[in-house]
Amino acid sequence: LHGDGPTALALYQQALEMRPNDPLAALPMIRTATELRETAPITSLAFGQLRAAEEAGDTLAKSAAYELLAMIDAELRGDPSSAQMALESAQQADPARVDLMHRLERHYAQNDSVSDLLRLRRAELETVPEAFVKDRAALRLDIGGLATRDERPELEVADLYRQALAIDPTMRLALMRLEAIVRRSGATEELAELEEKIAAYFDGDPKSQAAFWTRAGETLAELGKIDEAVQRFGRAESALPGHAPALDGWRQAALKGQLWLDVADAASRQAANTQDLMRRGALYHFAGVTLMDKALIGEQAMFAFKRALEANPHHKDAFLRTRILLEEDANHDDLATLLALRLDVEDDPKAKIELHRALAELHRNFLSDRDTAKQHYRMLLESDPNDLRAHSAIADISWEQGNWQDAADALMSRARLEREPEVLKTLCFRLGLIYADRLVDVPMALKAFQRALTYQPDDQQTLARLADLATQAGEWKLALGACERLVKNETEPDVRAQHLHRVAKIFREGFGDQKRAERALNLALDGAPTNDEALQAVINFYREARDITSVRVHLNRVTGAMRARVQKDPNDGVAYRVISRAMMARAATNLPGSRPIARAAAELSEMLGTAGEAEQKLVVEAHAPDLSLLTRPESDEVLFPRGVQLELRQMFQLLGDRIAKHVGVDLRPYGVARGDRLKPRESPVASVAQSVAHALGFTNDIDVYVSNRQPWAMVAEPTSPVSLIIGASIAQGGGNAIRFAAGSALKLAQASLAIPARLPLDELGVLTVALLRLFQPEFPGLAVDADAVASQMQKLKRLIPTSLINDLKPYALAVDSQRFGHRELARDLKIAGLRAGLVASGSLLAGLRILSGANEAELSSFLADPVAQGLIGFALGEDHAAVAR
Repeated sequence: LHGDGPTALALYQQALEMRPNDPLAALPMIRTATELRETAPITSLAFGQLRAAEEAGDTLAKSAAYELLAMIDAELRGDPSSAQMALESAQQADPARVDLMHRLERHYAQNDSVSDLLRLRRAELETVPEAFVKDRAALRLDIGGLATRDERPELEVADLYRQALAIDPTMRLALMRLEAIVRRSGATEELAELEEKIAAYFDGDPKSQAAFWTRAGETLAELGKIDEAVQRFGRAESALPGHAPALDGWRQAALKGQLWLDVADAASRQAANTQDLMRRGALYHFAGVTLMDKALIGEQAMFAFKRALEANPHHKDAFLRTRILLEEDANHDDLATLLALRLDVEDDPKAKIELHRALAELHRNFLSDRDTAKQHYRMLLESDPNDLRAHSAIADISWEQGNWQDAADALMSRARLEREPEVLKTLCFRLGLIYADRLVDVPMALKAFQRALTYQPDDQQTLARLADLATQAGEWKLALGACERLVKNETEPDVRAQHLHRVAKIFREGFGDQKRAERALNLALDGAPTNDEALQAVINFYREARDITSVRVHLNRVTGAMRARVQKDPNDGVAYRVISRAMMARAATNLPGSRPIARAAAELSEMLGTAGEAEQKLVVEAHAPDLSLLTRPESDEVLFPRGVQLELRQMFQLLGDRIAKHVGVDLRPYGVARGDRLKPRESPVASVAQSVAHALGFTNDIDVYVSNRQPWAMVAEPTSPVSLIIGASIAQGGGNAIRFAAGSALKLAQASLAIPARLPLDELGVLTVALLRLFQPEFPGLAVDADAVASQMQKLKRLIPTSLINDLKPYALAVDSQRFGHRELARDLKIAGLRAGLVASGSLLAGLRILSGANEAELSSFLADPVAQGLIGFALGEDHAAVAR
């Protein structure tokens, strides 16, 4: 109070001696000594407190003693080092004292003692409870920064930041600093993960996000994780569209991983966000090439190339590739547009010519725009007047459009430039066609055709047109010369016949020479006997001359040639067709019997697939055969072959029913009985058969049976009345088949030959030889049983009365034993029946179907059978004409 500091200091010391650590004395004493800058009292006090604290194990007191010593060293003695040591001892004594840490922190900071400060921060971290997450993370971040300043190893520093991020993963500075450290070590998965976390931290900041997504993509690309890298680049571009580093990295990574769609996508995005047209074009072109050559996606590649051309119309490769793709897709409309746009910017004259030609062909061949095509061809001619292809195309287009004058002009222009004889011939021929058929300038047409012949003298087409045109113009000598060359050079019979017809016309109309005209027509027919036009031309010629005899002679000549052909080849349908037409023509001259022959030939022609309209019409035409000729005796000479001698037929006719009684008549072999006969009014089969019987002269009705046991039977048994048995298969064949069967069987019954015709071969031989030996004892009996003949002779002697023997004798003696044979007799009886059936039905095909069915053979293959051949030969021969109408 009196301003006597030393005295006060002494008193405070005495008080402390009396009461050590008395705060009422200690604190004033420290303040007074400090003011007097007396260190000894305070130092003594501090050491005393330190000894006492150590003895008592009081860390708090110990820390306070060291703190007092630090104050003495710092404030009174001016010894910072000693003060620092005292504070460190105080802090060590009581680590929980944050104030001491902060004082040390300031002290270390002032002295730039980074290592001490780092140690202090670590110690401070130990005092922060685990619950204080943010504080502990901040301390670890600060420790990492101090470690960096202390130049600690980067691995150690990185671990510090990792520890901070483990506590708080969103700590930006820790993320950034750790990313920088890890990046210096090269690309790692940790680096990529850090860059992704930083990008996520900057949510809402597109630019920063794009930058770090791009870094993550680059890192993953270096690691070879291309798919993940592309994904990160994509996120960067989505965050900041058009971000160039992201797109460039995306493209490079995709290239490295051969992810061609991503390469093209990145390049296209780059192109869309660049203002430089040349670079935009280059990027779109790069995308297109990738899609076309690598990804093999032409449609997307085409889109990219089109964008490239929009940016840079001069880009040649983009144009060429787009053209290739459009041609492959046959997209002709877009291809035409592309070529036209290229033509607007093309500077190379040769390339412009190629573009004009391509556009012309495109418009002509695919777009059906001939006018535009013609314009482009004319542009070609402006560049090169000697362009043969352009001249040819203009001529063709004008021809197609019917612009005949332009076509003629173009053909003449081309002809002046052409040097190839074959081409020149064609050009002149086409010119001739235009002048002949379109411009109707006959003199010019004749000149054109004649000039064409100078390049190819034997051209058939040119000679034919010249001949026709000269004939039309009355230039007979010119026409004849052309025709003669045509005839001389032609080897095809039908075509040669046409040329000979031209010659005949020239001789008749031009020179009035009927003889030479006739000769030309006959030559045509001789060379092509199957040619209908040649035949008709000859017929017309003689009809005009009213020479019916010559018409018949030539028709018979043609028919004879065709008959010879079918004998060699029964399946020659063309020959049958010619016979049919020749006989129809002969029928038109009123020669009886020609029409049945024509009908028979027409049926065969239709069956073999060669019939024309005339033959088809004739086959389906309704007809009713006239059988009156079959009832005349002279018809038997035609129906019965030589094997059935007239004298033998007379003998059986005289014997009549006696042979039937001798041999026996039995319907049971056919599986029918008297109760099975059909009623004409109720059965179509019976009705048709009855009509044939009446036409053949049967006055009484006949009994008609249908046999299922023998489905192809056609037999007449000489009962009273006559019993006609028709097989069920024949009955199902309809009218013509029934008529054929009825006519065949009834004609034999009418001649009393039904029994001999149905007898087995050996029995027929025995019966006939025995009958003849009654009158010619030495009549040969080759190949027959002699005992059976002798037995049969005894029976016949009892059967035949003496009066009848006398009637039979002249005929029996007249039978020629040299011509007789029982096999031939059996065969010819069958043939006679078939011939009668043909005349009765008027249908050769019906008879052939019956025969082939009975033999279980295909109709077409059965034509070569000898029996079928015999029937066909008769049907097509003049004997048929003698008995049929």
